[in-house]
Amino acid sequence: VVCGLGDTGTALATALHAAGIPVVALERIASGGVTTCRERGVLTHVGDGREPDVLRLLRIERARFLVAVAGDDGTNAEIVARTRALLAGRENSPLTCLLHLQDLGLYRLMREVELAGDEPGCVRLECFNLLERAAAVLLDEQPFPERGAAAGVPHVLVVGVGRLGHSLIAHAARRWNTEAGRPRVTAIDAEASGRVARLLAMQPAVSKRFEVAPLLLDPADAQFTSGRFLAEIESETPVDAVYVCLPDDGAALAAALALRAAFGGRSVPIAVRT
Repeated sequence: VVCGLGDTGTALATALHAAGIPVVALERIASGGVTTCRERGVLTHVGDGREPDVLRLLRIERARFLVAVAGDDGTNAEIVARTRALLAGRENSPLTCLLHLQDLGLYRLMREVELAGDEPGCVRLECFNLLERAAAVLLDEQPFPERGAAAGVPHVLVVGVGRLGHSLIAHAARRWNTEAGRPRVTAIDAEASGRVARLLAMQPAVSKRFEVAPLLLDPADAQFTSGRFLAEIESETPVDAVYVCLPDDGAALAAALALRAAFGGRSVPIAVRT
C-alpha cells in the first residue's frame, strides 16, 4: 500500500506495478498522480490514509508493506499510527511500515526509536529520508577525491547547502579516512553561514573531519556566474571536485555550466543534482 501520490509515491507505485508486485495506491484528493497511476493500471483510491475506514477499504490487514510518502511528515506519522492501532493483535507476520520523513532532525530521532525495537509485534517501523539515500548513492558514484591536485588533502566545492547538501557533507565526513588529513569544503549558498552552522550543530563530528568554510553567495548572482569568486577561494588550494545540490534543475545546470566555463581547460568533476 502506497499512501501519497506526489512524485515519489507515483514513481514508486508505478514501478512496483510494472515489476508485477501487487500494489494499491492512495491519495487524499484527485490529482495528477492519481491519473497517472490509473492510466498505468495501478489500483488507485482517493481517500485520507488517516481514516481507519479508508485503511480497511484498502485491506491493510492483508498487506506486507505500507509506504507513507505523503508530502508532510506529520501526515505520514499519523497514517502509520492509525495503521498500528488498526492492526493491534495481528498474529501473522508483522506489517512493515516505511515512514518517509523530510526533516533530518526528526528523521534521526525516529531512527533511534526504530533501532530501539519498541514497536508492537503487529508492525515493524522503518524510517527513511530520500535525500539521505540520494546523498549516499551520489557519493558511491562520485566519491570525494582522495587527494588534491596540488598534493595534500582535497578541496571540494558544494553549491547549495539545503537538505541534500547537508546530507552529502555529513555522509562524506562519515566515510572519510581521517588518516588522509582534513579536507577543505567550501559551502556556497545564499544562506551559507546559518546553514553551515546548523549542519555543524547537528553533526559535530563533521568539523573534526572536514574544514567547512561557508561562502555567502547566491549562485544566481553575477559574481558566481562570471566565476570571479573562484580566484579568492582557490588562492591557497585549487578546487578538486564540485557537487551542485540546488533543488531547481535549471538553476543547478546553470551553476554547473558557469563553473565549467570558469575552470577553463582544467578537468574538474562536477556532479549535478537533477
